[in-house]
Formats: sequence, structure tokens, C-alpha cells
Amino acid sequence: MLAAVIGAGWFDLSPSVAARAAASWWALVAEVALIVAGGIAFAEAGRLTGGQERLSSWLRRSLGTGIAPVLAIVHGVTPLAESLTGFGIGAMLAIPLLTALGLTGRRAATIGLLGLCAVPWGSMGPGTLIAAQLGGVGFDALGVASALLSLPVFVGVGVAAVLMVAPREDRLRACLAAVGSGAVLWCGVLW
Repeated sequence: MLAAVIGAGWFDLSPSVAARAAASWWALVAEVALIVAGGIAFAEAGRLTGGQERLSSWLRRSLGTGIAPVLAIVHGVTPLAESLTGFGIGAMLAIPLLTALGLTGRRAATIGLLGLCAVPWGSMGPGTLIAAQLGGVGFDALGVASALLSLPVFVGVGVAAVLMVAPREDRLRACLAAVGSGAVLWCGVLW
């Protein structure tokens, strides 16, 4: 709200200019608002129905503790949830899963936020859509270019996450696993 007031005072934002801007952007704003609402509903449904607890139990039973479930969350759960919903919902789902694995709140939050970096397009691609529209670039071309450039990010996110949880003596093996996991995510995104 403060930004709107400052913007109106700083720039020539007469009511007619504001109305024209709103008319040209309303559909895009509505699209993003619907994605946010869907993501919040998805996260709440998982919490209220016990889906998050079942998923964390399954991760513990299937992958144990340590780097494997952390990489599954950073390179799997968080990017999936964020790609489907966006606007931080992936982290909202990842952090409780990470704390259920025994990570501290601070560590879980950091790793959960790292997982958001492993999403080249965000929720159904609204950022890519906006950038493509503003830049006059094709949506598909921008999306593919983003995917191609994501390998170092995927690997870096995985390495950073495992360095936070792996014991010192296992860090080389953990980093190699993170590189492999990031590469698999990259291949999945491209194909």
C-alpha cells in the first residue's frame, strides 16, 4: 500500500493512467492470485488431512535420516510443490517434513528455502509468463533457456543442503550424491 502511495506521488499516476494500467494488467493479476489461492488451499489441505504427516513418515521409513531424505525434499518435494503452486508453498510443505526428520527449525527453514531455488519456473510459470510478456520473448523459448541454465543451481542447492546435514567425514560422499541428484533433477526438467 505504501508503495502505491509513493508511486502515485512520485510518478504521474492520475486516475485515468491508473485505470488504463489496471485494465491492461487485471487478467495477469487474477491469474497469479488464483495460483496463490490454490497453493494455500493445497498446503492447508495437506496439513488438515494429515497428508504432510503421512509423507514425512513415508520418507523416514523409505529413506531413513541423513542426506537421502534431505535430497528427496530439496530436489523432489519442494520443486514439485513449488512448481504446482508457487509463491513459497513448496517451502511451507518442505519445512515441516525436514523438522520431522529431526532437523532444527533454523536448518529446516534454510534447506526448505534452498529448495525454492531448484524451481526454474515457479508456480506454473507466472514469473516466466510475466518476463516473456514484458520482454517480448516467447514463453516456451524463455522456459527452455531457463531450464538449460539451471544445472549449476540444482547442483549448488543440493551441495549446500547436504553440507548442512552430513557429518564431516561423509561430506565428500554427500556432495557427490548431491551432484548426482541435481543432475537427475536437471534431466527430468529438460525431458
